[in-house]
Amino acid sequence: MSRRIAVVALILVLLAGLSFYSQGLVKRAFDACVNYRSPYLFAMPPGEGTPGLTAQAVLIVVDGLRADTALTMRAVQTLRDKGAAATLITGQPSLSVPGAANIESGTLQEIHGVTTNWYKGELKVDTIFAAAQRAGLTWFGADGDSYARFGQVTASPARGEWRSFTEMSPEAYDRAVFEAGLAAVKAGTNLVFMHFSATDEMAHAHGANSDQYRQAAATIDGYLGQIVDLTLARGGTVLITADHGHIASGGHGGGESAVTHVLLALAGAGVRSAQPGAQELIASQADLAPTVAALIGAPVPSSATGQILYQLLQEPAGGWSARAVREAERQTVFTDQYLVALKAEPLPPERRDELKRLKDGLQAGHDVFAAAQEYTAALAATRAEARAHAMTAGRVGRIPLTVLLALLPLVLFVPLWRGKLFSRAVLSSLVYFIVYNFLYFVVHGYRWSFSAFNSEDLMGKFFNGRLFEAAAGALLAALALGLMARRAQRGGLALTWVDLAEGAAVTSLSVAYLLGLQALAFYLIWDVRFPFYLPNFTAGFKFYMDMLQLVAVGLAALPALAVAVFAGQIRFNTKPGARA
Repeated sequence: MSRRIAVVALILVLLAGLSFYSQGLVKRAFDACVNYRSPYLFAMPPGEGTPGLTAQAVLIVVDGLRADTALTMRAVQTLRDKGAAATLITGQPSLSVPGAANIESGTLQEIHGVTTNWYKGELKVDTIFAAAQRAGLTWFGADGDSYARFGQVTASPARGEWRSFTEMSPEAYDRAVFEAGLAAVKAGTNLVFMHFSATDEMAHAHGANSDQYRQAAATIDGYLGQIVDLTLARGGTVLITADHGHIASGGHGGGESAVTHVLLALAGAGVRSAQPGAQELIASQADLAPTVAALIGAPVPSSATGQILYQLLQEPAGGWSARAVREAERQTVFTDQYLVALKAEPLPPERRDELKRLKDGLQAGHDVFAAAQEYTAALAATRAEARAHAMTAGRVGRIPLTVLLALLPLVLFVPLWRGKLFSRAVLSSLVYFIVYNFLYFVVHGYRWSFSAFNSEDLMGKFFNGRLFEAAAGALLAALALGLMARRAQRGGLALTWVDLAEGAAVTSLSVAYLLGLQALAFYLIWDVRFPFYLPNFTAGFKFYMDMLQLVAVGLAALPALAVAVFAGQIRFNTKPGARA
């Protein structure tokens, strides 16, 4: 009996150790995302623009505006009727500050490195505002903090200005942004940027289906209508979009379509009117800055990975060849450095010969637009292939450790599998998953998504709640084992408290093992360090939740043992004739 007790004690100690290790591991993975250091922040030449299509572009971001809500707004419908529209897919995580970086830079989180709303410091890649300034254009921005912080350029302050409005109500903020932006439009500023925020505030506070959210959208729509009417009357161009959407409860940050698919509506000089019945374009949020650059004649931000949405723009008199070739040159330089960062094979000489032929063709006056587009698409494919190859190499290298960690815990089951309650203990572990997942998916209606909580200050409460529910699930699984033991006794099975202790250890170990296998699957595919990529954030959120469950199950193992013994012993103490 002493050997059996020692085995149970060893398992409890190991589960407690696993709990503390899990805390450290999940923090390491979380910090690797929060403090992600992009290896792609290399210096890039500034590039050159080409003649623009409009003298004034007004770019408006309505924070947290769902696509379905946008379609109810008169200003958006005006742009769609007179111009064109597209669906833009955000990067991950779908948060406001990373979205601001996407919109300004023309690239996504994995390149510019902004992954949270509490990111500090300036954006470390080029922006559309800096590009406009280099082209000798005037610009103006009205916002609260992030866009201004990311868009600040100091080479020629007289050509651009940011007005940041802070410490005021959402309604007062939007009014101030509107008035400042309207003045910039009237002044003829080449690039005007405005950020409205009441929709985001109301969604977080009341949900995206609330009257408060709809009222905020309606108020902003009134401002947008005046901006649209004035700009179009003056011969300018207006673009309206959002940084992200919201799920119905008000959260965002995850991968839900309502969060990641936002509307872009645009009209005015340089915008091609949509053909009736034409399928709406689906593009990346990173495509916005390059498209604005083409409209105003600025160079594309130097680290942009997005593409100019030529489908939405009117072709200039000389065609798009010059712009497309310059993009091919810029993306060649970017791809060269991208491949170096991944330690991948450099571009082959024939690719550079192809670029030379494009430049020669342009110099000779040929239309090389289609060929240049194919060339830049091939560069994007090369980058994707190099990234995939590097990630595959990492996964192959993690296979031995993953297999070892998956098989090693099975050794702990060996001295226990002959126990009288072994099969019942394994079965009772399923109670844990039924209870936890019922609470998570059915009662709360959560998904594996960072949209599960409405704001960052609710993260602690959310995760603590899941820890509590995981511990409760572990105790209920132990209770189920104790009740099964009582039933077994009625059938004549003689049991001792040691049998119940062994069974409880098997139950906790089985839960931990099954959670661990899921965590190992994430480790195999994504690792817990992210040196040159960001993981899939849906999978990352699930990994985070799996590890939190491991923490709770490990800490609850000893109380669970007590619950199982107590539940089983009730039978012994209340009915005579029980066999011990």
